[in-house]
Amino acid sequence: MGKETLLNTRELQRSMYELRGPSGAQRLALAGFAAVWVALVWCLLFGAGIHTAGRWFGWTWEPGDLVRRICIATALTIYYVRILFTEFVFLKRGVSWTEVFTIVPWMFCVYILLAAAGGLNARALGVTGGSGVVLFVAGSWMNSWSEYTRHVWKERPENRGRLYTGSLFRFSRHPNYLGDLTSFSGLCLISGA
Repeated sequence: MGKETLLNTRELQRSMYELRGPSGAQRLALAGFAAVWVALVWCLLFGAGIHTAGRWFGWTWEPGDLVRRICIATALTIYYVRILFTEFVFLKRGVSWTEVFTIVPWMFCVYILLAAAGGLNARALGVTGGSGVVLFVAGSWMNSWSEYTRHVWKERPENRGRLYTGSLFRFSRHPNYLGDLTSFSGLCLISGA
């Protein structure tokens, strides 16, 4: 990694982790944009969204398996609720506008691509999709439980400035990231793409 890249990385980290203000506008913007993405997913999967999007590209798209579409819409809504808890309950540092406008397009791509891929998939959910549901639930639990237990521990004044190594952090350095990796792998299996 070059010296300039390293300096840019450090500046980005500083802009994210040294913020101490409430960042209310940034948090609300992130929550608002993500709510729009969830609404688009539901429209794509259950409204006329699949047909409309297909017409935009000159294709004839038909909605896929109903159970698969329900699982995708539910999972992406659960992920949105998890983000809300992280932003408004667990995250104590400030949130920069750079972070918001990095996360928002990423979420848009993930939500729309998974909804389109899974929404067009006519095959029944099957064993692979069922395994995806299990992975999504396990990964969501892993992420949320690790964040919750760390949050409760950090709320106690005697733990201020100390490193949390309990719960799932005993087994993994980043169980929250491992949980997201697991849940998104499950989402890919649910979509069948």
